[in-house]
Amino acid sequence: MIECKLCGKEFKVITWGHLKFSHNMTLTEYKEMFGVETFDSLETRTGKSESHLGVKRKPFTKKHCLNISKSHKQYCDSLSSEEMAELIYRVNSPEAKAKMDILRKDPNVRHKISLAKKGVKNSPAHVQSQREFWASLSPEKKKATLRKMRRGIKSPTRLEIRLQKCLDKYFPGEWRFNGRRQEGVVIGRRIPDFVNVNGKKAVVELFSTYWHEGDSVEAKIAHYAKYGFKCAVIWEDELEDEEKVIRFVREGCL
Repeated sequence: MIECKLCGKEFKVITWGHLKFSHNMTLTEYKEMFGVETFDSLETRTGKSESHLGVKRKPFTKKHCLNISKSHKQYCDSLSSEEMAELIYRVNSPEAKAKMDILRKDPNVRHKISLAKKGVKNSPAHVQSQREFWASLSPEKKKATLRKMRRGIKSPTRLEIRLQKCLDKYFPGEWRFNGRRQEGVVIGRRIPDFVNVNGKKAVVELFSTYWHEGDSVEAKIAHYAKYGFKCAVIWEDELEDEEKVIRFVREGCL
């Protein structure tokens, strides 16, 4: 347990709520006053470390998630507009980004991150709960959930980068990645992975065997055809054969 230096009470974690409502103090003020480096107890820090390394990783209960959401909302509501602006700047400031870049380049930090990712193993209960969750979804709900998950990904994936290099090699300057709406192209509420920027109404879609299992190539091509766009669909395993990829792009789009 960790002791609050203002009232002497012990906690697993000294939260913003305790300091705000019991002592009318912010986390930053408390840290500056007492020079503390962490608000977590040793048990909490050990638990987080073990969780990251896959020693134990329990899924959050619904009650836990609701408590986190409620606490986060209370915290944001307690901030003034000036405090909120300062918080947003502190998180996204050039200084913070520069600090994170330095940390990511540190070989020791990169090694720890690598070990953590390799070591993470979900518990059998967590795996079973995930299987039950996905099995409970209808095909439409499953696709909607996957779309929401992918919206959080800003950079091209490894496969998308590979296809972009192939397109640049054989069609220099003609295709640009649009999978996260980088080019602002949305066709009938669909976001094509690659769009032609050389005056042609053509798109290229990349299907991975995992995310697009069961998807219809014909339906995808027909959707874009309704809006006057030609479409070539490339499957993940077809990237091994550049000649086949180029042939599909020429036949489908050019």
